Amino acid sequence: MKNISLLGVSLLLLAGCGNGTINIVGVQKFEAPKELYEGYTTPPRLFLEIEGGEEDEICEVDFPIDVLKNKQAIDESGIVPTLSVTCDYNGISGVGDRVDSEYEHVKLNFLEGNKAVISVKAKLMVSSEDRYYETQTVEPLEFKYAY
Repeated sequence: MKNISLLGVSLLLLAGCGNGTINIVGVQKFEAPKELYEGYTTPPRLFLEIEGGEEDEICEVDFPIDVLKNKQAIDESGIVPTLSVTCDYNGISGVGDRVDSEYEHVKLNFLEGNKAVISVKAKLMVSSEDRYYETQTVEPLEFKYAY
C-alpha cells in the first residue's frame, strides 16, 4: 500500500510540471495595423478568447498584411511562416513565442467582403521552459478584418 501511495504522489507531481491544453472558443476583436513610429507598423492582430480564461488570458494571431490584402488562404502544417499564434495563459506570457512551436494544422479561408474563418491546432512552446501547451480552436472562428 505504501508503494502505491508513493507512486500516486510521484505521478501527481509529474503531471503538475507537464503540458497543458488551451481551448480557443471565440473572437474577442480584430486590430488593424497601427504605425508606432516611422518605418514600423504593427501587424494585423486577431485576439481570441480562451475557454475558462481570466480577462487577461488571451491568444493572439499576427498576420502578415499581404495575407489579408491578397486574401491568401492558408492550409499548412509544421512551422508556419505566414502567421504567428501566441497566448498569455496560466500566468505565463508568450506561450508560443519560441521558434520550435509546431503547428499541427492551420487553416485560414476568406469569405465575401472582409470576413475570414480560421482554425488552429498547435503545440505552442513556453519560452522559458521545455514544455508546451496543446492549443486549438474548438470550432472554426469567423472574424471581420481590415488592413
